[in-house]
Amino acid sequence: MVSRTDPNMGLYYFLLHFWTRLFGDSEAALRSLTVLLGGLAIPVIAVLGKRLFGRTCGLVAGLLLALSPFFVQYEQTARSYALLVLLVLLSSYFFVAALQRPSGATLTAYALSSTLAIYAHYFAALVLLVQLATLLAVKRREAFTGPWLATGGAVLVLCAPEIVFAHRAGSGGISWIHVPTLGTLVRFPGDVAGYKPLAALLIVLACYGLARAAIDRQDWKPWFLAGWLVGPVLLVFVVSRLGHPLFVTYYLIIVLPAFLLLAALGVARLPRGPATIAAVVLLVALSAVGMRDWYRSPSFESYRAATRYILAGANPADGIVGYPAKTVGYGIAYYEALNHVHGPKHIDLRLGQSPSTHPPRIWLVVRNSNVSPQEDGRLRRAISSQYAQLGPPADFTGITVILYRLDGAPLPRSGRRRRA
Repeated sequence: MVSRTDPNMGLYYFLLHFWTRLFGDSEAALRSLTVLLGGLAIPVIAVLGKRLFGRTCGLVAGLLLALSPFFVQYEQTARSYALLVLLVLLSSYFFVAALQRPSGATLTAYALSSTLAIYAHYFAALVLLVQLATLLAVKRREAFTGPWLATGGAVLVLCAPEIVFAHRAGSGGISWIHVPTLGTLVRFPGDVAGYKPLAALLIVLACYGLARAAIDRQDWKPWFLAGWLVGPVLLVFVVSRLGHPLFVTYYLIIVLPAFLLLAALGVARLPRGPATIAAVVLLVALSAVGMRDWYRSPSFESYRAATRYILAGANPADGIVGYPAKTVGYGIAYYEALNHVHGPKHIDLRLGQSPSTHPPRIWLVVRNSNVSPQEDGRLRRAISSQYAQLGPPADFTGITVILYRLDGAPLPRSGRRRRA
């Protein structure tokens, strides 16, 4: 997987390989790894906030991350995002420590945590770019001295295999990403906060913290956080508009710690007493509402229910088309394996072309967040050129399933029922 098919998040796959050997591959076992990693990120953001702006900032930042609706969602998924947040925080902590009091041990820890962050997800490199810009602004000529050059060189050398793997894999795995609009950029704070009213309060507190930092003529630390929050988002947006689309909100979870740290800075700079207490109580309340709303209507795709539906009505000769093929294929295959059942055979289908093979029936499974109305229309037309739709689409959370029958093929008397 790491060296050929999907090298991004390779470190997480490596850890998960051994985790499943110990705890199995049930949903609870898989998700428990990310829960653990997400839990470890909370004290790290707390100590980073304390190092930057004091004890109050650290405690509030830890509380905000623990209650963040967006983070809580992604520390329950069997993906690399909780690990990414943990390693980006560790990298930033050792970076700040090295700027303040450089030592061989600190620089070594920075190089290792930064390298592991790249192996967890490529977008970690965007945070390293912000760190590089901060280093050049703060240290200037000293940034080109031996210790810093050796540290940067070590990171490049250690990441060389990942660069080779990424080049070998190509960009086919992210072909589903759409070009972002200005609306995407405007909605981003609410999306990454997990709840729009919470995002509004975080923005107000972050702006207040930056304003107080400017008035107090603080050093580079608040501006490092501002660059960490804004820089990756704007860079990915520009690249996505001018080159290959890369703008995915959960890829940009790397900026969530900076968002929360700046808001915590704003809380720490409020007048002591009722104002601070009121801000913390309101943040906790809005975070709780955001989490409640998500638990009532989760945003993740219900592959479990979709797979159960397909297996219950599938015939032995059926085929299945997923879009995006890899994403849907992995989701369906997991629940098939979990139930010890082999479902319909996967069929290749490119947009605008007919299926590569023609079984009597085809199940079309679409991950709705990855398909535009135009792409959805092309998918259905490609299949409908030779197949007739059987009944209305079946809608699950984030997933649409449609069953087609080959034109001219006889209707089966009864489908072979499979228990999911």
